[in-house]
Amino acid sequence: MKIGVVTRILYEDGVEKEFVNTSYLKMLNKYSFTPIIISCHSYKEEVLDMCDGFLLPGGDDIDARYFEQENHPSNVLVSPIVDEVDFKVLDYAIRNNKAVLGICRGLQVINVFFKGTLVQDILDQSHKNNKEDKMLVLSSSRFTSFQNKEVVINSFHHQKIDKLGEGLMVEGISNDAIELITHENYKLIASQYHLEKLDNEFEKEVMQFFVALTNQ
Repeated sequence: MKIGVVTRILYEDGVEKEFVNTSYLKMLNKYSFTPIIISCHSYKEEVLDMCDGFLLPGGDDIDARYFEQENHPSNVLVSPIVDEVDFKVLDYAIRNNKAVLGICRGLQVINVFFKGTLVQDILDQSHKNNKEDKMLVLSSSRFTSFQNKEVVINSFHHQKIDKLGEGLMVEGISNDAIELITHENYKLIASQYHLEKLDNEFEKEVMQFFVALTNQ
């Protein structure tokens, strides 16, 4: 199964670079997916047609205009083309019934796409330190063997879901932040935490859920 991975853009010493973190590629390889890199600067829908699903990875902040707010001073905005391509890929996936995995920024893109909003800066620093954290898997979660249990995650983000997008379902929470979501109708799963940096039983459960979505 081929998974399209959207690139990110970095400006370093006046040079624009387009890249994908290898941790995402290693995770996909671990589950026998073949990654296909989707370049923001050479986006073509024909490339999306080759893919069985998509990964929207982490990165800098979404322009708050997408949810009708002014940008907070703490926001680090990326090139507008990254926002544009993320939303195009997600729209394509929805229209063509293809699976999507969102991680960190990817979760936020999905929430905003479905008309949700974001807390633009978590003031108490509780999620910013790339530390080990615990997520409570809700009693209503689709992950039935983990319901009402705490699982180990990580925490490295300064924004979080505020208003939940239409049709999205909360699977897990941590420190009042929504950490894991699915959709009631579409083939979506997304984590606010960095799933690609974990190797535990719940990470395996989430990735097997994504594998199942791509095979539906």
